[in-house]
Amino acid sequence: MILVIGEIAEEYRKADDGTYRRLFSGTGLEWAERLPGSYLLTVLASDNTAHDMSSYLSEKGIRHSSDLVLSLPSAVIAGQDRHYRGTAPVSLQSEDIMERISLLSADAVVVSSVLLSYNPSSSAIIDTLSFLVPQPKVAIDTSIVVEEGRNIFSQAVGEARASFSSLLVSCDKAEIERFVRG
Repeated sequence: MILVIGEIAEEYRKADDGTYRRLFSGTGLEWAERLPGSYLLTVLASDNTAHDMSSYLSEKGIRHSSDLVLSLPSAVIAGQDRHYRGTAPVSLQSEDIMERISLLSADAVVVSSVLLSYNPSSSAIIDTLSFLVPQPKVAIDTSIVVEEGRNIFSQAVGEARASFSSLLVSCDKAEIERFVRG
């Protein structure tokens, strides 16, 4: 089983006609779609957007932590602006990870760099995964490193390198997929 620890965000993209189209995106969502049968561990907000996100995931057949809800806003992407600080996805706690990973018997984990760029999610992910026995293979997708969280992210990667026996840090999607499936 592959566990994806990542975010789903509400995104607004400008269409050719100048209007904005609402869709859902995020590194966590991307990996859950790319790895059929995986499980997306994410924190949803307690708003209508999160309800729409959960419905979207269910319609796509993506198993996810639908019961993990906080009264914080959803993450939002508008053009080049990314709003993650203080949102539900980056508030993941250690006990939420431990509960899911023990139920799922995950042998591989893909972690979004977005969640490693903010606390408490960054500390929770590194701490929890480092104490698992046996340790799963851990891949950190570095395709999006949020500038405001670069220091926290760098510290998390350093701790991961020291803590995980089987670790891949990469932005190459094909390489990550081979690693977690292999």
